[in-house]
Amino acid sequence: MLKFYRILRLTLAAVFLASTAGFARYAADSCTQARMYRQLAALTENFPGDTVSPGNDFLPQYQALYTQNSDLAGWIQIDGTNINYPVMQSKQNPDFYLKHNFEKADSPHGCPYVQVNCDLQTPSDNILVYGHNMKDGTMFSDLLQYKREFFWEQHRIIRFDTMTAQAEYTVMAVFQGEAEDLFAYYQFANAETPQEFAAYVDACKGVALYETGVSAAYGDKLITLSTCDDSGKNSRMVVVAKRITEPR
Repeated sequence: MLKFYRILRLTLAAVFLASTAGFARYAADSCTQARMYRQLAALTENFPGDTVSPGNDFLPQYQALYTQNSDLAGWIQIDGTNINYPVMQSKQNPDFYLKHNFEKADSPHGCPYVQVNCDLQTPSDNILVYGHNMKDGTMFSDLLQYKREFFWEQHRIIRFDTMTAQAEYTVMAVFQGEAEDLFAYYQFANAETPQEFAAYVDACKGVALYETGVSAAYGDKLITLSTCDDSGKNSRMVVVAKRITEPR
């Protein structure tokens, strides 16, 4: 019996040390990622006014970032939240940025990224962007605040730049649920007919947590932001918005 308790104590001690080490690694990564993304945001705000495009028509504020990583697809920002990040897209490895940061280093924080079948330049009827819901409040964690109608009222506008144009979107629908219970929102990138586009809009509105008074018709452009939700084992939080300004 004494031997049993000795083994139990050793096991518990090992578990404690492992969990402590894991927490320390997470905390260190959290600090590293926060610092890196602050620096990247600063680069987009403080750039030379005479930035020369190296053989492309990219917006000048993203030239330096593109030089660092050519997977850069754009930038997303929601005022009054922590969402202010580069958005990536890897054609060769579609989910690469699920577990890698902007610098392509391993990180549980990852980096927001666009679904591989979405075209940002044409653009697609719907641009799907994924990001993690991190416990430190970074990445797409603030999307969960859209569960409250009051939050939506104060944060209706999503700014999303591609590499060549800036635009704003207004939130059209917010919904959540277990992935297997929700309709396949992640399958819609382009509509072949007006009816197909309307069906997606109706599906989003049909499961919305509240009415926004915003709708969309064939020819409009949408952005769909998706993250994990803490309320279930495989739950998702989704925010769909309609473009309200022409790319400029």
